[in-house]
Amino acid sequence: MSYLLIAVLGPFAAAYAFYRSKMSASSGSKLEVLKTFLRVTNRVMPLGFGALFHVLPSEVSKENKVTVKMKVPEYLCVGRGGSDGMPLSVLMSMFDDISTWSCVTSEFKKRPGVSVFLEAKWRATTSGGVPPRATILPPEREIRIESSLVKRGRMMSFMNIECRDDKTDELLAEGRHTKFLPMGFGYEFLFSRLFPFVDAISKVVGKEGKRNDELIEGASKKSLMEHIGELKWSEGKDGLAAATFNVLPIHKNPMGGMHGGCQSVLAQLAAEELRKGSKDGVKEMNMTYMSMGKGEVDVEAVEGGSGDIKVTLRRRKGGGVVSEGVFKF
Repeated sequence: MSYLLIAVLGPFAAAYAFYRSKMSASSGSKLEVLKTFLRVTNRVMPLGFGALFHVLPSEVSKENKVTVKMKVPEYLCVGRGGSDGMPLSVLMSMFDDISTWSCVTSEFKKRPGVSVFLEAKWRATTSGGVPPRATILPPEREIRIESSLVKRGRMMSFMNIECRDDKTDELLAEGRHTKFLPMGFGYEFLFSRLFPFVDAISKVVGKEGKRNDELIEGASKKSLMEHIGELKWSEGKDGLAAATFNVLPIHKNPMGGMHGGCQSVLAQLAAEELRKGSKDGVKEMNMTYMSMGKGEVDVEAVEGGSGDIKVTLRRRKGGGVVSEGVFKF
């Protein structure tokens, strides 16, 4: 409904919006533009899974390098009292959103795009190799996540992401993100030429803001696993670990499909279920996204080549592949 009103009223404000958009593009900083973008989308789109790790940008450079500073929240860690630290898949979920902002600030159309490929790996090392994640991202550790735009074309965008200790500058983890950018004429017109008008009208017709604020406030009152929900794993032939996941509103992205970060977390849980009892944790993971996940999604983990584990998410209805992940231990 919000988009319909904006589309109907838009032409009457085109001249005014064109003037304001030119002014904001020339005088407003990239950080201000990004914060406005986030306020607008918060008013008109449900945050879903993004509410669990809601963060705000600290800096945006002229080169579209986005910086976020934060403390690792205990509720996003696993183990008793967060003793096992924050999983790599949760950090990768943050990589997803923060690197998307590098896309948004890099062009007038402010296109967030759709994820195609996302990768993350631990880089903090000791003499014995990669330490347990509890020593990398324990609760309350102060970290800094930085996303750099490597290349943006008309159709695709490529970003690199780093997570560092904010005090020592130690590199803790790094990632790569590839996005398909086209969003359709309606979105690209509204969020470019008419963006100041969209900002103004969203304050009146936007109905999601209050609900999103409540989601953000309530996120810390549940653990990560409570947000994911109970999973009943069944072991099949050839070392298969399988479960069915019901995609609820909290698991979705603003477009209504299963959030890429939620898929990452679910895939890591499946990989760890298959390696249950192993002392080694996930050291590296990647996800390839293929289609939208809705309704019930089946998740399957199997042993792959070279000791890797391959995880596949499929829609139960129709069997279409939603995403595939590869995990190294």
